[in-house]
Amino acid sequence: MLTLLSLFFTSCNKDEIIPDELVGDNPKLLLSEYNYDDQYWKVKMKYNSSGQMVEKGLFENGDTTRLPYMRLNYFYNAEGSISKEEFYNIIVFGKVDYFYNNNNLTKIIHRIGAEDISYTTYEFNEDATFYSQESEYHCGGCDPPIVETYNQLESFVTYNSDGFITRIERKNLDNELVDDFTFNYNNGNIIEIVDVLNSDKLEINYDDSPNFNTYITGIQSILNESILGLPYLETFRTILSNKPLFFKFNNVNNPLEYKFNGEVIKTFRYEYNEYGYPVKINIGPSSSTQVNLEYITNP
Repeated sequence: MLTLLSLFFTSCNKDEIIPDELVGDNPKLLLSEYNYDDQYWKVKMKYNSSGQMVEKGLFENGDTTRLPYMRLNYFYNAEGSISKEEFYNIIVFGKVDYFYNNNNLTKIIHRIGAEDISYTTYEFNEDATFYSQESEYHCGGCDPPIVETYNQLESFVTYNSDGFITRIERKNLDNELVDDFTFNYNNGNIIEIVDVLNSDKLEINYDDSPNFNTYITGIQSILNESILGLPYLETFRTILSNKPLFFKFNNVNNPLEYKFNGEVIKTFRYEYNEYGYPVKINIGPSSSTQVNLEYITNP
């Protein structure tokens, strides 16, 4: 069964955007802060002068005057493409490096851990229709040190005429199919994800308002697990965790309903500001969680 989880982290950096007056009839906004109704956890984002997120921080007890409990930093190259992510909390360090050739993504290396470190490396062909995946575990605390290689896989990617991914088939080195997912879209939104091997289908309905998730997610937010994340809203973690090419995909609109094999498993009700962006989200149906959101203008 497809497990749906997602996560929101944040952190802090220079060259940030300061909120100013909204201008124009339909300004582009950037999500700058959100919190749960109990106000205990607060997440703040900061952006550079190009409107790219540079830090995302999770603050305990809503106190943004102290260092964040967790933070995620984003870095970009001269062409404006994401080049690195760094994630910190009390016990975990994570890092993602992106490599390019003539602006084409060639490699991603994802690292997690401090002394005992796990690396996952993805290498892409020129048109990103194929990539290899290999993981290594480095036991730095072992004497002698131990290095183990695992998860050596290959993925084959299909795109539609709009450049959206429509299928990813993943195989092991014996050419055995490990998983197979298809993706359907409408108006720039993923509306259906099918797990071909397990005959499972996830369907998503949307509103017609601009997506509250106004920034590139990055690999770290896809891969890292946390109970402190904003549930079900940013990515489908389990489905996308080994599909790194989704790191820069954003839906155009906001989800209203998730159906799994025809059964409604999540609902979202919104209150919007005058520019159409969600400022309150009520997540159901079995229990009600409210999230409050704030924005700044895009420079």
